[in-house]
Amino acid sequence: MDFNLGNIKTSVDTTVSLQAGIRTSGQDCSFVSSSNGGCGAYDFSRNYDDGNVNTKRWQPYTTAVKFSQDIQLEWENYGGFVRWKGYYDYWGANQVGTRNGDFGPAGTGRGYRSLDDAVRGDSATDSMNGAGHGLRLLDAFVYGNWEIGDNPVNVRLGNQVINWGESLFIQGGINSYLGYDVSELRTPGSEIKNAVTPMPAIYASVGLPNNFSAEAWYEFLWNPIHLDSVGTFFSGTDYFGPGGNYQVIGLEYDQAVQLAGVAGALQSGLVLKRSDDDEPSNQGQFGAKVGYYADWLNDGTDTALYYTNFHSAYPILAYTSSVSPATAITQAQILRSFAGSSYLAQYPSDIHMFGASFNTMLQDLFGGTALAGEIAYSPNMPFQRATTTLLANNLGFTTDGTSLIAPGDIINGYRRKDVITGQLQTTSTFATSEPLTDFLRADQVIVLANVGFQYLPDASSSSDQLNIPRADQYSISKIADAAVGSGQCPGGSSSSASCPGARYASSFSWGYRLYFSPQYNNAFGTALTISPLLVWSHDVTGYSAGPIGPGFIAGVKKVSVGFNAAYLSNWNLNVQWTSAFGNKFRNYAYDKDFAAATLSYAF
Repeated sequence: MDFNLGNIKTSVDTTVSLQAGIRTSGQDCSFVSSSNGGCGAYDFSRNYDDGNVNTKRWQPYTTAVKFSQDIQLEWENYGGFVRWKGYYDYWGANQVGTRNGDFGPAGTGRGYRSLDDAVRGDSATDSMNGAGHGLRLLDAFVYGNWEIGDNPVNVRLGNQVINWGESLFIQGGINSYLGYDVSELRTPGSEIKNAVTPMPAIYASVGLPNNFSAEAWYEFLWNPIHLDSVGTFFSGTDYFGPGGNYQVIGLEYDQAVQLAGVAGALQSGLVLKRSDDDEPSNQGQFGAKVGYYADWLNDGTDTALYYTNFHSAYPILAYTSSVSPATAITQAQILRSFAGSSYLAQYPSDIHMFGASFNTMLQDLFGGTALAGEIAYSPNMPFQRATTTLLANNLGFTTDGTSLIAPGDIINGYRRKDVITGQLQTTSTFATSEPLTDFLRADQVIVLANVGFQYLPDASSSSDQLNIPRADQYSISKIADAAVGSGQCPGGSSSSASCPGARYASSFSWGYRLYFSPQYNNAFGTALTISPLLVWSHDVTGYSAGPIGPGFIAGVKKVSVGFNAAYLSNWNLNVQWTSAFGNKFRNYAYDKDFAAATLSYAF
């Protein structure tokens, strides 16, 4: 909707949507801890299964109404932009963690994991509120455009998204300084513009002679990513995210409380409470970019060099050391040694990132294909270490016995390592005259492809022990083994054959993503445009280190099929079904197939 307020050009765009999502696959008991009624040769962690327990097959995981609104103001060479969003999720607010299912805490008679148990206390409100409703300001900035000589200048101040590099589907590269609302990405029909966390920053760009340009930004306020509420369908852990404030050691929470009560469970070390997070300064985040348009290369190629210094928005699990002897060897003694310990989220600061990118057009490929790529290098990227290693340190020594940990110290959850990431992407639009489009009787076909890698040149599995999914699966009940350096897998064997594949991050990992969507205009003789879609992802080899990284898990594949139907540029219906498979042991989404639908109206 466009109108004028005096001399101010005003544009207001609003989108209202209804959405629903259901789980279409049954719960696999091997992804539920034995204390919640699970099964399997390798007991699934009790700190990762609340979301799985709380949603059974054919049960909704969301039923929500949402809105987002963009407001644009322009006057002469100045302007302002505001974006905000809100939602109410009936299922999240009223049903999650209350409905009996097939799994639940042993001995309690409950078939669910409550969001408001006794230990969570006040943080339970965060989990329930986050799952049920929210109102957030996103972008809010002012800007001006000028010319200095013949050079155009743009300056923006306020909450804004500054997205550098050529990332498409694969993360962990040049734009790793960006934060995200992860819970927004999980919602049906989500748009990336509503999921990226804007940066409170000042930004400036200037065009320079000879096809050069320069850009820079400085951020005023650090913000962490927004995770899924604990106990909701997609929640990754039960100890981070809204509502996450305890971690179970040795026994299931309910068993610990039954044995010792809430206070006793905390004092005994059976349950660790969350202490204050280790957050970075609000200052010290900035970036610089130099661009060059090579008009002599392939009829025109954009190139750029980048440097950024930023603080991680992603939490890393760490612990505080308790007063404990370094001589405990039995599990009972070890569990008692955690009395007085706690866990916390660390957000490492001053991560350096260097990068280079290009984008160009291959005119003769499929009638015109955009080709882009980037490579990024960080000399000090912080990567999560396996929980086994961290918990062993609480006994007063590291797993290799080389250093002492004093009581009360923070046991760092990460190692800083060199890392190189890279990716290539193509965007092909097949016109009506192309054979593929003609074969499908479509008006056009859009095909996107993205391939990427992560390389850790100096990482060591034996000494760094960088985390991957279920790297700590041997740890909570095998702390004694790790503490004395035996490195045993489940069953007591020290043989790597007893462990399902790699235990720690690989030096090299790679994967690819594909997107395919034909478009049919004026479908059925109406103003309806229908676009079926197929999205495929494949993590080919290796296990990526994280949390900042591409997240490759060797052998994991994911497929999404569905369609998008647009009517008169106002109404839009999106329906999709998604399934993840391959590498069952380390694929947390293996039994979480789901279907989702969104109906939206824009005005």
